Amino acid sequence: MHQIDWARYAEIAYVNFGWSPDQFWRATPADFWCAYAGWRKVRGGSGEAPLSRSELNDLVSRQVKA
Repeated sequence: MHQIDWARYAEIAYVNFGWSPDQFWRATPADFWCAYAGWRKVRGGSGEAPLSRSELNDLVSRQVKA
């Protein structure tokens, strides 16, 4: 069994997602990986096409409401 590198995951969440420490520690692993997948899509690094402008606008509007 491998140890979880919490510092690395926290670094990704703080720097790339803009999460606060409280947001990181309240997030589930599924929340983290969904955020990571979305972050990669926005940057075109997932192997999939980057998000369209409408998809990005939808994500931004959801973030503002949260």
